[in-house]
Amino acid sequence: MFTGDRSVAGCHGTFPASAPPVAGAGSPDTKGPPNAVEVSGSDAGQFVSVGDPEFHRFEGSTKALPYGAPLAAGGFTCSIDEKSGVTCTSAAGHGFTVSDTAYRVW
Repeated sequence: MFTGDRSVAGCHGTFPASAPPVAGAGSPDTKGPPNAVEVSGSDAGQFVSVGDPEFHRFEGSTKALPYGAPLAAGGFTCSIDEKSGVTCTSAAGHGFTVSDTAYRVW
């Protein structure tokens, strides 16, 4: 989750083969598989291709979010379910649920 000029929540991972192709991070005219999914405070959840890992912490270590334990910050709430995967929602009611086999964006 990031808050500030561009408030967004999202994740990187292995996505379902059925995830829609997206414009490439380095080549917007070329479409390919997404490498991230995100939701902003005002826009629906969407798959994207980013050049750098946006949702990865490079400094220090982090703890994994336990199943069923929501994390809320900056108008977003994210949680992990062992069966359905990662769900993130915005205060505006937009979001996504994604696993390695299924997804839903709204």
